[in-house]
Amino acid sequence: MGKSSMGCVKCVKWFVILLTLIFIVLKLTLVIDWAWIWILSPIWIYILCCLVLFIITFIITLM
Repeated sequence: MGKSSMGCVKCVKWFVILLTLIFIVLKLTLVIDWAWIWILSPIWIYILCCLVLFIITFIITLM
């Protein structure tokens, strides 16, 4: 991975962290009344996307 793609990965990771923290603060201050699964959804969506990309990359390298 080049420097620009690593910068993009870090940017996405910080965006996910920031979005999750915003959702948590909004939930704890009773501004939103969402289930906790949706409050933490940026984290599990990010993990799911990383796993899918890892599996795709693994399958491609086996070919």
